[in-house]
Amino acid sequence: MEKDNVIHFVCEEDKRKIYQITDLGLDVLQTELKRIERLYKIIQEEL
Repeated sequence: MEKDNVIHFVCEEDKRKIYQITDLGLDVLQTELKRIERLYKIIQEEL
């Protein structure tokens, strides 16, 4: 995901790497959320 520029490395704390979502990452996340919501709505209409 770092290669795709959706997150970027911030720092390392206690052997844990900390990342932050980028503006592009937020756009991708919002688009994916909308897609999942549409699928959910379709499934609910079929039940």
